[in-house]
Amino acid sequence: MKGPVKDQLIRFGLGERFPPDHFFPTLGTAVDAYLLETGVQFQDWDDPEPPDQTRD
Repeated sequence: MKGPVKDQLIRFGLGERFPPDHFFPTLGTAVDAYLLETGVQFQDWDDPEPPDQTRD
């Protein structure tokens, strides 16, 4: 979450529900942290697709 959103959460008394390690400077770093924490396999849409392994 960006600064203004984080500031609003704190202002409304919700800041403690979200520990500091849940705030990331960019969406990309948040996704990377999620993938590391959960072990989810993810293929980025911008990355080239891997070759089809099912063809002979």
